[in-house]
Amino acid sequence: MLRSLKGLKGRPLSLRRGYSVKSPILFVPNETIHRFESEKLTEEENLAAIPKRPNFDGLPKYHHEILSPEDTADLVIRPDVNDILTSTFSQNAVFTGDPNYKVTPANANLQETTLSLHFAVAVIEWIRLFNTQIVTLKSLPSTVNKLQHINEAKVDAIKAKLNSINVEELKSVEVLDKFYTSFEIYRKGDIMRKTRADTINIENISSILLTSELIQSDSELFDITLRYLGLKLAYFSNENLQQFTEKLINHLHGENITSGMKVQSFNNFMSKVFEIHPRLKTELHVSQLDKLAYLFTLANNIEDSKSLLQLLVTNYKVAPSKETFNLFLTKYTESLKDFQGLIKSKVLKDLHQLKPVFFHNGLDSFSLKFLLEEIIEHVYDLDHLMRLIENKENSSIFLLSEFAEMLMQRLQVIQSTSEDPNTTKALQLTQLISKLVKDNGVKLDKKSLELAQQMYKDLGDTSNYEYIGKLLN
Repeated sequence: MLRSLKGLKGRPLSLRRGYSVKSPILFVPNETIHRFESEKLTEEENLAAIPKRPNFDGLPKYHHEILSPEDTADLVIRPDVNDILTSTFSQNAVFTGDPNYKVTPANANLQETTLSLHFAVAVIEWIRLFNTQIVTLKSLPSTVNKLQHINEAKVDAIKAKLNSINVEELKSVEVLDKFYTSFEIYRKGDIMRKTRADTINIENISSILLTSELIQSDSELFDITLRYLGLKLAYFSNENLQQFTEKLINHLHGENITSGMKVQSFNNFMSKVFEIHPRLKTELHVSQLDKLAYLFTLANNIEDSKSLLQLLVTNYKVAPSKETFNLFLTKYTESLKDFQGLIKSKVLKDLHQLKPVFFHNGLDSFSLKFLLEEIIEHVYDLDHLMRLIENKENSSIFLLSEFAEMLMQRLQVIQSTSEDPNTTKALQLTQLISKLVKDNGVKLDKKSLELAQQMYKDLGDTSNYEYIGKLLN
């Protein structure tokens, strides 16, 4: 009978075998032992034996720094699948397929650069992110009229005192100050709660004074009053200042003011208000911001107007009114007259955040003329401008009919500096005319046909030159 392998407590005995060595294991580098004298090298010989790093300069480079799509400035381009294919299969995988086409960085310190996208995946992702610049905007809502209790006794008291003073006397800062202080309003920040309903505050007086017929007809008095209030902003509570600002904006915008002095006075006053209360911009209703941008533009305050329009688009996703936006483009164009440098680059860097507005509102005669004259310098840009015009179905035919000659003139200017062969230029002209006539039903007038005929003649395209000649006859 086999002997049991279990111990006294019922556990099996270990079957693991042990190992032992007579001497410890040593880890000694080979270069110290078991080495022949002929194998030993000096330090210099060892360094010389290390092979030099190969030179890869002559090999094609597959990693390129590219401009981030979010940091690219543009106003009219919205690439699609055709642009993906063109960029992917073009030589050196350049964006648009033309190595001379340059994209504009939004960073003011960076220069225009050629964009190469070497892999289809990179092209698709870059264009997808680029098109996220065109956010969906909401139309500007109507002004929200807040319900405010009007204390008739207050109004009557203020008007009675105002009528008792000579207008010319109010043009004195001392008399104006006495007029305000006579209502016992001077408690900085706010008035006491127990007298709040009955006390006449600075907002009550200013609202009635600045909307009165006396000031409406007197720009000098309006200017003096706003300069006085600019020194007394500490006496407005935050709530009262917002209410007064909204009333003043509504009043001036609805008045259709033409006085340059009034506009400048308002501009100077609002600059002081925002300097002391910068958060007021975010507290105003979007319709008030739109009106304020309009008034700033009238005062040629382009930078503050632009910042308000950008606030509407980026923060609130709301498109400004066409009235405000077209006025801004008018004044902005006037500001470019004295600029020395690349107009297209400056315009794109300045206005790229307003790109969604062009796609939301669609183009009208003025915005189309602005884009055509200021930023269209390449056939690719012109093609995308045509697509943008066609997006507005109701008026695209009207716009294209009105601007057909100007579109061909712009193509002629672009081709005058292009290195494309004449056959390519003739094809570009034919494609433009085809889009106008065949795709959109535009009937070219005599001047447009004569321009097209002359362009074909200059390009040596006799067949199309003769064909248009028959149309003219």
